[in-house]
Amino acid sequence: VNVIDESNLNDVMMTVADPAEAVDYFTRTLQQNPDRIDIMRGLARSLVRAQKPTEAAQVWRQAVAHPEATAEYVQRDGTMRTIHCCTCGCVTHWEPLVPSEGAKHGVNLGNFEPALIASVRVRKFDGANTWKFFDELETQGNAPGTGDA
Repeated sequence: VNVIDESNLNDVMMTVADPAEAVDYFTRTLQQNPDRIDIMRGLARSLVRAQKPTEAAQVWRQAVAHPEATAEYVQRDGTMRTIHCCTCGCVTHWEPLVPSEGAKHGVNLGNFEPALIASVRVRKFDGANTWKFFDELETQGNAPGTGDA
């Protein structure tokens, strides 16, 4: 006897089931469980597979706004938190726990369209050694790789 639990059925629906059937399944299941982010994600993915991008985008917007869409990790010293996506695990950004003037923040530009990135000033930051921006190190003659760092 093969037993398929709900998690396995969700996986089957998102991968090998007929896209229209998967949309119907996730739509029904989401109506019964409106707070389940995993079902929202399944519906959105199924809508993409069913070639319904407009509807998929609407569901993805709901999933992203869901309280369980992201999670945070606070560093041991309690000075910074890193936020990541619960769907894919990708870090979205990092920020100080206590905001202050001039405080450093980081954003994962891999999450943006290349055209948008091209319009933004990007400063690379040495978070491993000096805690300064590379362009500042270069003007001071301390750039990594120059032998002066």
